[in-house]
Amino acid sequence: MSQTKALFVLAGSVLAFGASAQAAEPAANRDEIRAIVAEMLADADSRSSLLQGGGTAGRDEKGFFIGSGDGNYKLNIGGFVQNTYFLNFRDDENADGNPGTGQPNEFEPGFQIKRARLEFTGNVISPDFKFGVTEELSNGAAGTASLKDAWWDYNLGNGWYIKGGQFRLGFLREELIGDTYQLASERSAVNSVFTQDRSQGLEFGYRDEQFRASLALSDGFNSDNTPFTTAPALPSTAAEADWGLTFRAEWNFMGSTKTLKDFTSMADGEWAAMVGAAVHFQQSANTQLNTDVDTDYLTYTIDFQIEGAGFNGFIAFVGNNTEISPGNAGSNDSDADDYGLVAQIGYRFDKFEPFVRYEGIYLDNDADTGRTFAATQDENINFLTFGANYYFAGHAAKFTADVSWCFDQTNGIAGLGGIPVGTGSYIGSSTGFIGSNEDDEVVLRFQFQFMF
Repeated sequence: MSQTKALFVLAGSVLAFGASAQAAEPAANRDEIRAIVAEMLADADSRSSLLQGGGTAGRDEKGFFIGSGDGNYKLNIGGFVQNTYFLNFRDDENADGNPGTGQPNEFEPGFQIKRARLEFTGNVISPDFKFGVTEELSNGAAGTASLKDAWWDYNLGNGWYIKGGQFRLGFLREELIGDTYQLASERSAVNSVFTQDRSQGLEFGYRDEQFRASLALSDGFNSDNTPFTTAPALPSTAAEADWGLTFRAEWNFMGSTKTLKDFTSMADGEWAAMVGAAVHFQQSANTQLNTDVDTDYLTYTIDFQIEGAGFNGFIAFVGNNTEISPGNAGSNDSDADDYGLVAQIGYRFDKFEPFVRYEGIYLDNDADTGRTFAATQDENINFLTFGANYYFAGHAAKFTADVSWCFDQTNGIAGLGGIPVGTGSYIGSSTGFIGSNEDDEVVLRFQFQFMF
């Protein structure tokens, strides 16, 4: 029985009851009953009109949604939680546990809500005008809720688009793959050091199934949630450039772009492969307060990704040149070149997927550049990460266990040797690394992820 018919039956019952009690009830009550019935019938008509309009609600691959019947308005509501348990091991000579020396313990275990995020995406006015807003509720520390994404994207037709707001610039491919679609429990150290993260800007580009290209004008790498007047105290912490330009191009020479949205392949998955490259330049004039210090930053990358029939593989190289004028060594300019390399492979047996990854960071340590490291800092930092995923329900419910082993001293990553735009967050963050003056820091990570 439809809603409208049911309401008519209910209304008739109410009227019949009112008639049977007419002699005993005053006229005011009979009028109230008639008013209630009229209101119920009007409500039924409005609901019937809404259903005829074709309004929709439910859940799809993007999460829960509500929308208009014509598809011009739609809101997707989703998010995810990553709950991680860490076991950190360092050399006992470096980590003696004595508070007076400032050294941490040689063994540190503990749980952490690494990420808890709400995501809102959809379209307004027409399917061509899309939007996204993402709020980070927790990144492992109390009171750290913050805006991650706030962008709009308009389809100009024939593959062309324009995008604005706060979003990830088109640079490192590993960063462009979503947090929930990674192979290991965390992105590589290379990605952390050289990442573009999120920026505020405007992007113009082209995209189809085989080719994508974008050019963005922004406030520079890692400039999210900053006012345009931001003037950091040191070049090494420059959060906003005067301007930055980012160009990236990708060519899918085999398979579909949707296949490569993550770093895994079903056992019977189709083959897909792509090659990408990007370059970014930003200029930060007078970035040090009360002094005349200019910072120019040029960085570039090339990457290759392939997956199919259970196999996945990815490799990326990144380099940069940082020029600070005047530099750290008196009036001399500081001109340093740093590099990174990451390579990973995995194979999926139905729900079980072992993997291995190499990460190398090669920092410039030359007094002529105005940048030198202490004796306890390694300029070349190498990692080996290996582990396995178990997919209960794809990425929506996934358990990851991995071991990340740094062969070299890890405390040097925290300062990044003067790299002005890297996050520097690989130490003491969601990776489980705390930093060590000795070689061989090891982290075990056990993570359960669920999406909604």
